[in-house]
Amino acid sequence: AVPEAALPRQLLDAEVLDLASFQQLLDGDMDIVVSILNEFIDSAEEGFGEGRAAFEVGDHATARARFHKLAGSCASVYALQLRGFALHSERLLIEDVTDQATFAPLLKAMAAALPLLRAEIEAVNAQQS
Repeated sequence: AVPEAALPRQLLDAEVLDLASFQQLLDGDMDIVVSILNEFIDSAEEGFGEGRAAFEVGDHATARARFHKLAGSCASVYALQLRGFALHSERLLIEDVTDQATFAPLLKAMAAALPLLRAEIEAVNAQQS
């Protein structure tokens, strides 16, 4: 589990996926919603992996760029919790905060958020079948 004090409470408490808002954005067209969410989750996992790998080898510029892109993708589908983690990562990197004590809990939180998000997307898929 992620240490409570290590991350802002609003990030930990954020909704994983605001499906209702995303549906509303797309006029309730669930075929489009499902299609976009399925593409999104694969690219989100890939983007997080690239960002984490870049951070771990000290390539903070690439890590920042990957987390920025991930935050934008999350915003477009209302993946609120992962967006918050990605934005927080990007801000820390902009401020040149790269110590393990600060970043390790954030990377763990993002890694834990992805399976939760995938599970919610799979539940949407199951409802559509």
